[in-house]
Amino acid sequence: MKVLTLILLLSLLQGCVSWLQRQPEPPTLASLPSRESAVEATPVEAMTPERVMEDYRALLQQPAPPELTHEATRRLADLQLGQGERRLAGEAQGLSAEVLFDSAIKLYRQLLEQNDDITGRDRLYYQQARAEVLVGRLEASQQTLDRLVREHPESLYFQEAQFRRGEWLFTRADYAAAQRAYAAAVAAGGDSPFHQRALFKLGWALFKQQQFDAALDAFVALLDLRADTLNRLDSKTLTPSDRELMQDTLRVTSLCFTQQGGAGGIDRYFQSNGERPWLHRVYRSLGNLYLKQERVLDGADAYLSFVRRSPSHPQAPSLQLLAIESFQSHGFPGQALAAKRELAQRYRQDGEAWKGLEHESRIALTPHLRKYLRDLASHYHALAQQPGKVKKGQRDTWFSESVVWYRHYLSRFPGEAQSGRINFLLAELQFERGEFGQAVVEYQRTAYDYPPHKDAAEAGYAALLAFDRQKSLLPEVQRQAWQRQGAESGLRFADRFPADKRTAGVLSRSAQQLFQLGHYGQARKVAQRSLEGKTGLDVKGQRVSWAVAAHAAFELADYAEAETGYNKLLQLSAGDKAGQGTIREKLAAAIYQQGRILSEKGEAAAAAQHYLRVGRVVPDASIRTTAEYDGAASLIAAGQWGTATGVLEGFRQRYPEHELTIDVERKLALAYLQNGQPLEAAAVFARVAVAPLATEVQQQAAWQAAELYQKAGSDKRAVTAFKIYIKRFPQPLEPAMEARQQLVELYQRLHEPAKRDYWLRQLVAVERKAGAAGSERSRYLAAQAALRLAEPEYTAFVKISLKRPLARSLKRKKRQMQRAIKAYDLAAGFAQADVTTLATFRLAEIYRLFGESLLTSERPAGLSAEELEQYELLLEEQAYPFEEKAIEAHEQNARRAAQGVYDDWVRQSFSQLAQLNPARYAKQEQGERVFNEMR
Repeated sequence: MKVLTLILLLSLLQGCVSWLQRQPEPPTLASLPSRESAVEATPVEAMTPERVMEDYRALLQQPAPPELTHEATRRLADLQLGQGERRLAGEAQGLSAEVLFDSAIKLYRQLLEQNDDITGRDRLYYQQARAEVLVGRLEASQQTLDRLVREHPESLYFQEAQFRRGEWLFTRADYAAAQRAYAAAVAAGGDSPFHQRALFKLGWALFKQQQFDAALDAFVALLDLRADTLNRLDSKTLTPSDRELMQDTLRVTSLCFTQQGGAGGIDRYFQSNGERPWLHRVYRSLGNLYLKQERVLDGADAYLSFVRRSPSHPQAPSLQLLAIESFQSHGFPGQALAAKRELAQRYRQDGEAWKGLEHESRIALTPHLRKYLRDLASHYHALAQQPGKVKKGQRDTWFSESVVWYRHYLSRFPGEAQSGRINFLLAELQFERGEFGQAVVEYQRTAYDYPPHKDAAEAGYAALLAFDRQKSLLPEVQRQAWQRQGAESGLRFADRFPADKRTAGVLSRSAQQLFQLGHYGQARKVAQRSLEGKTGLDVKGQRVSWAVAAHAAFELADYAEAETGYNKLLQLSAGDKAGQGTIREKLAAAIYQQGRILSEKGEAAAAAQHYLRVGRVVPDASIRTTAEYDGAASLIAAGQWGTATGVLEGFRQRYPEHELTIDVERKLALAYLQNGQPLEAAAVFARVAVAPLATEVQQQAAWQAAELYQKAGSDKRAVTAFKIYIKRFPQPLEPAMEARQQLVELYQRLHEPAKRDYWLRQLVAVERKAGAAGSERSRYLAAQAALRLAEPEYTAFVKISLKRPLARSLKRKKRQMQRAIKAYDLAAGFAQADVTTLATFRLAEIYRLFGESLLTSERPAGLSAEELEQYELLLEEQAYPFEEKAIEAHEQNARRAAQGVYDDWVRQSFSQLAQLNPARYAKQEQGERVFNEMR
């Protein structure tokens, strides 16, 4: 009977394990990336190196298995090597460093000679080579490294060993052999410093053999790897070693290209091998090299080659400036002028090169452009003005060149004081050549578009003369438009130069004409000046000026000034009833706009006063309905609920059929609610409910009704209202889900758990069918609902104890375990962080508790001691997978901390891991020091 019981229990437990292995992972757990967790260090008792070495020597004197002897010998050798290094550094006392290194070398050799099959031979070679270097036996060290790379090409030390071999061979001028060693180190790949250093030295070894193309491949590969360092080459963030490596690499790269045709060689190489973001460094380095060799033309050509290749590169302007400076400082004026011209043409404001430049590059280049444009314009201007005979057409060519560069300068720097003088010279030249239309443009620009300068007034008056000269040359059909432009030019002159003796009569220009041209600000100023003038205006003239002033103020959004003007116009137009109608409408609009501006500033109460003033000042204004509606809205915004209800009720009575009435009802309800009049608000909602409204309005009213019931404490009526809302408005989904959530809370408050759970299940079911209609909020509500439904399943699982008869209670426990896991899987499936962490924690606890239940279950009665021991072992074997699953689930929860999720459930998972797996999560492992570099 006992044996039968054991067999039956084994069968049940194995069934649980098999089922466990078949269960799918929760969808939000298995997809998370693995990440190591930080573990706090556990302090250990400190021991001196001498004491440890003494212990190892004592251990080696005792009989021991070969494996232990080997490990003790290796550790003793490592300790002697480390102590020797500390002795060299002055950090240790005792035996000399040479004695320690010699002893370590002997031990490494002993280990290597004893057994060819021992693991870690490559490390022994590596350590021996280090010791030999430290003791000064360089030849022996290289021989040891030769054996390392020959016997262990897969070793972690292979790359460094090959690099060290290459260095040794390079110093002995065996460049071919050094090349092979460096190439092997490079081929090992990786991100170690040896990879990059090997690339650099590989290039040098090839350079020494005059294999320039291959050397360039190595140097370019290194520059590619250190592209970020190249970007920061001019900054102070680089270490001296990094800066020196990059500068040396660029220098030797330049040396290679001097053998490949200079800048042309760079062009050809990178056309075949692809562009690089750091390419400007190579051109600059080559140019600098040529200048040091006093090859000025070649150096400047190197700079300019990159500019021509990549004119919009951030460094292109500085390289072109270097070329110009090189020409100027070394006595090449013709080439300097040509380079300036090339720069000015290349970086024209409308050119692709300028458009492609970064903002910072434009700022840096601008002062140089300003100077060079002046230099070019002055140069050709001086040539055009020189006396004596010149070749036919040459003077016109120089004149045209001067005009071109003046225009280029003016288009580039239109607002500078010096530009005024340049613009005046340009206008004078065009006037003398009979180009009066162009002269008008340039004279006006000179007079009005620059800060005040000595030529401004003369240029403004000269523009009027040019208008007259050009008018006589135009056909009759064009003269009116040209004359209108001349009149405006005269007005500009009067405004700019009021004290000029030639300004007489300028104000005769009509303010009305300026208004028609759309110059509202200027028109208002001229109208005001005309009204303020000493000559005075008749009534008709005053009406015109006041009309211009009022209309211009309105267009400029100065509505208070416009209101003043319209009131003045009403006084001046007392006998003109027809004209007054239009003015009254404009007056109403000006008052309304004052309210609108205050509304936009957030001054709702003041805005309401203006809106409501429209009806008092202009009762028959067409804008009155809108003004009163906006006035009521402003009163609501200002919190003046009582006043707002009066205005809104008045609107309903005066305009019962108005299209705004529906919205007025809604605002009226709000006002009543805020004013503490819920019954009146309810009456308004009742009217809205029976009116033939749009669906959206009905939806809002239905929701507001339900909320009012809820706030009033009428839970049952609120339940009915929310059910009606869900039935009538299942879409959009999110508010309908909120309504279901409200029903859950209401039934919770009404102590009706069955109905509460029904709506919890509804939240889950509706969201699972929602598809694209779901939202983050609806998924959150569904996740919370699923979690609330899962908690009772977990509680029921915890309460089931494994008692005799074990087969029956185990079956119940397993069934409830499956129900709980399924419930938490469902909750986690909605991908809500706070729900997922709790669900994951519960899943882990389910596995852990199930395993613990097995271990603490009631034992079958009547077992012998041997049978009981076997039974205990069987229980531990079957409980182990559940503990592993618990650890796995807790680890998945803990990894969420790396994603910024660290709530109470993640913290609890960390706590459980510390108990379930203390070896990993409750202490810091101690590791051996790994030497990554030989010194």
